[in-house]
Amino acid sequence: KRLAELEAEEKRLNAELMAGGKDAEALQAGYDRLGELAKTIAATMQEWEQAAERLGELEEA
Repeated sequence: KRLAELEAEEKRLNAELMAGGKDAEALQAGYDRLGELAKTIAATMQEWEQAAERLGELEEA
């Protein structure tokens, strides 16, 4: 659920930034937030991959 929320925020923010009409400061803040979202999404996906690997190892044991 958390990943879906992050991805939805990323999509919404991307759409806002692409629509234009924002001043330079707002654009920079938006791009900064996109960077934070990308890092959080990547970390979450890595955690899931590691958990799946551990689960696979436990099932094999």
